[in-house]
Amino acid sequence: MMITDHHRTMADAIERGARAIADAGVDTTVDGDCWQVLIDERININGYGMKALWFFERVIERANELRCEWTMEIAA
Repeated sequence: MMITDHHRTMADAIERGARAIADAGVDTTVDGDCWQVLIDERININGYGMKALWFFERVIERANELRCEWTMEIAA
């Protein structure tokens, strides 16, 4: 698969959203709180259409990964 600017932009948005959610300390099982963080951070999902849910799931997965990484660093 060729990486295009669209993919790079989406990957950047996923990372930015995940970091914002992790930094905010919101419960990732509460979708509304997570969406609010994305809205507050002005992460634009317009144009993703059917990919919006996929995008949201990737953001949540990455936020949880970041929290795990931080927990392991603190424990070490």
